[in-house]
Amino acid sequence: MKFLKQLAAHIKDKNYDLRSLSIILPSERATKYLAEALLAEYGKPIFSPEITTIDRWVKKHSKPIIDNTRLLIRLFEMYRETDEGRFETFEEFTTWGSMLLSDFDDIDRYMLDYTQVFKNLKAIKELESWKIDEEKLSASQKKFMEFWERIPNYYDKLHQKISEKGFVTAGLAYRQL
Repeated sequence: MKFLKQLAAHIKDKNYDLRSLSIILPSERATKYLAEALLAEYGKPIFSPEITTIDRWVKKHSKPIIDNTRLLIRLFEMYRETDEGRFETFEEFTTWGSMLLSDFDDIDRYMLDYTQVFKNLKAIKELESWKIDEEKLSASQKKFMEFWERIPNYYDKLHQKISEKGFVTAGLAYRQL
C-alpha cells in the first residue's frame, strides 16, 4: 500500500489533470486502494483519473480474446488431426491440454522464444528418459520424444487457426501490445 500512497501523493504534487490521466495497475485490489489513497491525499471529492487493471487494458486494446474452453477445444481438434491418440477422449485430454495452454500463455506473456523453450524442454525430457545401461530408446520413449517435437507445431497452428477467426489468446494479446 505504501507505493499507492506515494503514487497518490506524486499525482497531487505534480498537479496532474486527473480527468486526462490513466493509471494501469496489476489488480482490482490495487485499483480500489489507489482510489482510496487519492481520496485521502486530496481530502475532498475529486474527479478520479481512469484507473484500470492491466487485464482490462489489454482486453480493451487488442483483438477479441478467445475463451479458454474454446481454445482447449481447438487444441484438441488439432491434436486429433496430428497425433496417434495418446488421449482417446476430450476428458482424457483436458488436464494435459490445459497445462499446455497455460505454458503457451506464459510464453507469450513473457515474450519468450517458444521454439527455444520447447527445444530446451525436449532436451530435458530426453535426459530424464535416458538410461545408462540401454543403448537405444524404447519404442514408447521414441514416441514420447516425437511428441515433444510436435509441440512447437501445436503452438504455431493454434495461433494461426484462432487468428484466422479474428481472435487472439490472452498471452498473445499481451505479447502484441
